[in-house]
This record gives sequence, structure tokens and C-alpha cells, in this order.
Amino acid sequence: MSGSYNIMARTWFVVLAALTAFAPSFSASLAADTDVEAIAKAIEQKSETGRFKEAWRDLEDLQTLLWEKLPLGITAALFVNKPAAGYGLYEPRENSDFSKDAPIFVYLRPVGYGYERNKDSYGIALSADFQLRTPGGQVLAEQDGFSRLTLQSRAPNREFQASFSFTFGGMEPGEYALLIRLRDENGGQSAETILPFTITADPTPE
Repeated sequence: MSGSYNIMARTWFVVLAALTAFAPSFSASLAADTDVEAIAKAIEQKSETGRFKEAWRDLEDLQTLLWEKLPLGITAALFVNKPAAGYGLYEPRENSDFSKDAPIFVYLRPVGYGYERNKDSYGIALSADFQLRTPGGQVLAEQDGFSRLTLQSRAPNREFQASFSFTFGGMEPGEYALLIRLRDENGGQSAETILPFTITADPTPE
């Protein structure tokens, strides 16, 4: 039982530690939040007395409270070998080198988005923009709203991923950067990430 208690009672500290890496000022303010503190204490007290089902429900309440306070962000952004089959179902690419005209697949994991609350569902709606840049920041190509990501579910889904495919024809070998910006249609916030990559030269014919 002691192992279960340690996991349950200290989960909120783990959550706050993770948020510190993501948004230090945000997590610092949460540490002094009376609602967060009260729920965390309730989790600890119920865990100590073996009331793990009640503690788990409180933990879900704590997660909801933290999510509502969390700014929109991107906690994972990487090149992958092919489009993701779902949340966490992706194959990381070993490097960021691409041959000319090859498709570029990207996986993103957003957090902190809002929901459109309907009678019996929660709606997620994110719009995506991109910019293709030089390492110095010169914009070579861009498009706002090139993709719209939506989901309707009967519970507030926090496992939501964004998968994109890009093909930039006629690019010269060299260094580039891909900026992707997500805009939350429900929460009114935006977050962006920049992925550097290289277009390699074609092999020289023998």
C-alpha cells in the first residue's frame, strides 16, 4: 500500500515540476493557489487513509483545474517518419535531413487549449499557420490557416495531437527552419514552435 500512497499523494508535485519546465512563472503562481493547495491536501489525506478512489477523483479535479489555468503550449514537436496514427502513435525521425522534394512529416502535442462546451460534448478547434524560413529569419513561404484541427468528445479530451505533411518543391540544398503556429479558436491564445531542418544535395552521379 505504501507504494500506491506515494504515487497518489505526490502526483501533484510531479505535475507542478513538469509545469515548471514548461512555464516557470505559471507554475510558481500555482504553488500559492489556494484551490490547488486544498485539493492536493485532500488527495494526500485520502491516500493516507486508503480512500484511493476518492483521491483519484480529486486528482482528476486537480488536473482539470491546472488545465484551465494552463496557457496554450506545445510540449512535443518533432519530425516523424510518417503521419501519426493517433496520440503518441508516431515514429520519431532519426535526423532532420531531407532530400529535395521529399515529404516532411511533423508531430505536435498541444496542451492548454480550451473547449467549446455543448449540451453533451466538448469541442476542440485549433487552426494552424506555417512559415518556411531561412536560418536568419527571412520568410520564403507562408500560409495562415493551412489546417484546422477539430475534435468532439463527451469528455474534455486532453490527449490531442496535430500531424502535418509538407512538401516544398524546388528547394536548394541548405539549412531552413519551419515555424508552425497553433491558434486556439476557443481560448483565443496561440503558441508556436520552430523546427530547423536541412535539404541535402542530390548524390553526384558516378
